[in-house]
Amino acid sequence: MRNKLMVVILVFVFGLTLNAMDNEMGIGIILGEPTGVSLKKWIDSSRAVDGALAWSLSDGDSVHLHADYLFHKYDVFSNGQTMSQLPVYFGVGTRVKFKEHKNDDDVFVGIRFPVGISYLFSEVPFDIFLELVPILDIAPDTDVDLEAAIGARFYFK
Repeated sequence: MRNKLMVVILVFVFGLTLNAMDNEMGIGIILGEPTGVSLKKWIDSSRAVDGALAWSLSDGDSVHLHADYLFHKYDVFSNGQTMSQLPVYFGVGTRVKFKEHKNDDDVFVGIRFPVGISYLFSEVPFDIFLELVPILDIAPDTDVDLEAAIGARFYFK
């Protein structure tokens, strides 16, 4: 019951966050661990909220939901000048994974710490990204995991 309540809270908070912002919304794909649909909503030029509805293929086709609050740094790969097309991002978020077993279902809840790099195309509203995500699972057991994925999104105003 506690895990189901955490899922409802996660979805509610993510939905409120998306509705409160008035900037670009991106939708696309994420491939790797997990694989599925990726969303990103910019708050301003250096902050965003992203999420995914995906499948975790590494442990037997479980459903994976995550939401992250991200900060973007634009001057990491430059000599003191801002590179607006190649930000490094980092943040914190949550992950809920629904794993089916033969006779029961498990819900895994964890804290995500995404770190990645994206390329923002200047001529079209499109980005590609690569990320590594350490995860601290907190329910039903404490464990550490590492996910990696690539993806792409198209943005709408």
